[in-house]
Amino acid sequence: MTPHVALRFALVLATAAAVQGLRAQVPPVGVRALVEHVTVAPGARTGVAVRLDVPAGWYIDWINPGSTGLPTTLTWRAPAGLSAGPTAWPFPERVEADREVSHVLRGTVYAVTPFRAEATARPGRYELRATLSWLLCSGNCVRQQSTLAVPLRIARGPATRSGQWVEVEATAHAFPVAGDGLTFRAVGEAGGVRLEIGGLQGAPPTGSAVTFFPTRQGRSAVVVPLRTAGGVVTVTLPEDFVEGALSSRLSGVLVGLLVRGGAVRSRALAVDVPLTAPER
Repeated sequence: MTPHVALRFALVLATAAAVQGLRAQVPPVGVRALVEHVTVAPGARTGVAVRLDVPAGWYIDWINPGSTGLPTTLTWRAPAGLSAGPTAWPFPERVEADREVSHVLRGTVYAVTPFRAEATARPGRYELRATLSWLLCSGNCVRQQSTLAVPLRIARGPATRSGQWVEVEATAHAFPVAGDGLTFRAVGEAGGVRLEIGGLQGAPPTGSAVTFFPTRQGRSAVVVPLRTAGGVVTVTLPEDFVEGALSSRLSGVLVGLLVRGGAVRSRALAVDVPLTAPER
């Protein structure tokens, strides 16, 4: 072995040892599943929540991490007879440091996925499998992952509710809501996108700051003032937010409003609305 090759080999070993040392200092994220029902009838729906216990002083990224980080992902594998819907995530916190914007989740995080038992599903025991990955950060960041196996039984007759679901329901306020009875309009303009929300009761006064978290990867949350006039709340997203990312829809979470979704009151409103051209 030449001196040059030996030096490179030594550097590789030193780097690997440093990475292993860093991993050894990082606390684990607790991961477990909670089911809404112990038994589900054919043709019925149920929910499965994955609970992540993020250590104090650390955070993981949201599904769109912002301008830095990696998205937290949850992938389900369901056997024939069961199908998964879109996973709901709590709204994140915006953190800005060194001109980088991160969308972070701290503490106990629940990701809730609806499942449906097909009407033709045979009664019996089934197993759902979940694969999760996240970036755990506190100064330094470490990629982590976990897998879960979740048993579920399909049986005819009334569903048997699980006692675990009470703790999931208690966190409903941490999720964005669709907003009952609200109207949405998003207009693409030269200066950005004008988002109008009608029917919002008790809207904050004009000039109040709200934060829009786009679900589109590569775009960071922006803090903008709102305007209230004639029962309509208007938020204008700046041009640098729209540039290069203008598509047929505006999708994200607007945080800073008190909105109602059913019996739930939340500070976050889910937005998914077609973009229209300005009126001429």
